[in-house]
Amino acid sequence: MKKLLTIYLLITHALSAGAQDNMLLQKAYKDEIAKEENTYPIKIDDNNILSKSFIEGNTHVLEIQVNNRSKQDITKEELLKMEDQLLGTLSPNFCKDGTNESAARAVGLSVEYRYFDKNAEPFHAVLFSQKKCDQLAMSNTPERMTEEASVDMKIRALEKAGTGRVKVCELKPLNDVIKIGYSNEDEQVATFYVSDEYMVNSVIMNLNKKKLQELRQLLLSADVIAKENAILDNLNLGEFQSNYGKLSLNSHKGALKGYFRSRNGRGSVMVSLDSAAIARCLSQVEPHL
Repeated sequence: MKKLLTIYLLITHALSAGAQDNMLLQKAYKDEIAKEENTYPIKIDDNNILSKSFIEGNTHVLEIQVNNRSKQDITKEELLKMEDQLLGTLSPNFCKDGTNESAARAVGLSVEYRYFDKNAEPFHAVLFSQKKCDQLAMSNTPERMTEEASVDMKIRALEKAGTGRVKVCELKPLNDVIKIGYSNEDEQVATFYVSDEYMVNSVIMNLNKKKLQELRQLLLSADVIAKENAILDNLNLGEFQSNYGKLSLNSHKGALKGYFRSRNGRGSVMVSLDSAAIARCLSQVEPHL
């Protein structure tokens, strides 16, 4: 996706100091996109091309074609991962003033990525807009931003001082407990601890970077499928294994649940899962692995 950012380098000079108001800036942006229309398609890599770039109403549309696959071959999990990567790469800069990626937003335009398969059939779209930036700002409250900065400082301090553990998040679905942390005692890992309300049964998993990413993606994908199938009383949604534990996912009328088991058979816990909250916690640990 980084190669797609080069499109913005083509239009930054449209935001010239001589323009006096937003309408003039927006016209300059649109004129610059029109000038570049004949330069497409642009090769992204061996399997993908940036086929078109144009203005549609108040949206800058970029069309990307996948050359080697049809839309029937692309799973929901792959689409979710694609969107997660795109949002994670571009969204922060789109919403931040003064970046190349935010040039469209600065003049009142949205940006939409539209994906097409090898047969030129549309199969996905991701929209970046001011509304999404406002939603992101609302979710990243000062309290949450301060909390995440504090966690980052604690992990860095631990890494300098020696070995130990840092608590990152504690979630309490119903009467159960989920604790996510960071440890560098044996190796740098994310710790994932689950316990029932009486602390009688518990399971702990240590996750390296690859396993963390695998678990996060599984949870997000399973949550999407669960919500799409809320009519079903029970739906199995995959499994995850680490060196210390195993997780089986299922849903009941759209609600995601996880059955955690120790690999040694000494503990098992069934717990409701908030995939978005868990993914956010895991993402705080990932840069340190």
